[in-house]
Amino acid sequence: MPLEAKLQSAFDAEPVEDGVIHSAEHIIEQALLSGDSQRVCGWLAQMSTNSERPVFAASVLRCIGRQTPGTATWRAEVLRESLASRDVEIRDAAVQAAEQWGDSEVKNVLRGHSEAISWLRDYIDDVLGSHES
Repeated sequence: MPLEAKLQSAFDAEPVEDGVIHSAEHIIEQALLSGDSQRVCGWLAQMSTNSERPVFAASVLRCIGRQTPGTATWRAEVLRESLASRDVEIRDAAVQAAEQWGDSEVKNVLRGHSEAISWLRDYIDDVLGSHES
């Protein structure tokens, strides 16, 4: 079964919740350990930035945010593309992932992002403040 189908099945069975380990995290981890992590990262980037499937994209983002896939540059690019989405759920999930990753490249993307939604802008400011210490 393709990675996307496995993840969709896991998300259909149970939504991703804050503070709760999700079975999709294990699916992603196993895919990354499969020996072709570069290809898997490409698929994860596509899935997590797909504005045509915002709930799925946000779920993928939340799960990859709980891990450290790819390189810091890859994570920063996924964040940049996700923050460019019109969907606030995707942008929120991207900030959640960025909060977990904390890379300097990720922080630079957050600093450069202009967010129109006040609560999400406040969240970004909080994330940046918590990583500045």
